[in-house]
Amino acid sequence: MKILLADSDHDALDLTTYALERRGHRVVPARNGQQAWQSWQRERTDLCILAESLPPAGGLDLCRRIRAATLAPVIVYGNGRGEEAILNALESGADDYLSVPFSLQQLLLRVEALSRRLAATAERQPPAIDRVRIGDLSLSLAAFAAEKNGHALHLTPFEFRLLYDLAQNAGTVVSAEMLMRNRRRPHASSETAILKTHISHIRAKLAAAGGASLDIRAIPHVGYMLVLPRTEYEAMVGESASCTNI
Repeated sequence: MKILLADSDHDALDLTTYALERRGHRVVPARNGQQAWQSWQRERTDLCILAESLPPAGGLDLCRRIRAATLAPVIVYGNGRGEEAILNALESGADDYLSVPFSLQQLLLRVEALSRRLAATAERQPPAIDRVRIGDLSLSLAAFAAEKNGHALHLTPFEFRLLYDLAQNAGTVVSAEMLMRNRRRPHASSETAILKTHISHIRAKLAAAGGASLDIRAIPHVGYMLVLPRTEYEAMVGESASCTNI
């Protein structure tokens, strides 16, 4: 896997690069935000690992820029503690947050878990398409933008990814693990609460936009499903009946 690793601490950068390369990964190192952004634009890496203290604007700022252009997983690490630090990282588009100090083994295990999940997701997921339309909801993956009832939905990067996954699989249940893919321990209570909070925010934004009602239904102990509007459901049933009659 090709990994962008950005940290202004030269010793930490060199040591982590060495450890990742020993595991067979190709590392693209960077020592500041500008260099990291240029390297990412050139290399389009499979994974990004960013220090939160990365100069000049910080790792979370770089994370937002990367997330606006790709769905590739991002790990951020820093001195933050507790749920607030995790939520700040998630709101910026990160998939995981590590509090310093952490062991290299811990980072390597998370990278390996991400690598397996990316491979599994590629096998299970249908090919991503640029634009998904469900009733009066429209999502553009290329523009990383969502619109409902003619109004722009001001979603965070993480909320967009959740809604896009649900819309692309509308009418079927998407597991919590899939929605939180690329994150370790997807069913941990704290992450379940984080997912529930973001789904609640999405529901509120969909309702505020007006137009046709869209229901994101919680399926206990499984995940969530974006319920198709009745007219689209009836169209699907009609198509199914036509095929049966043939």
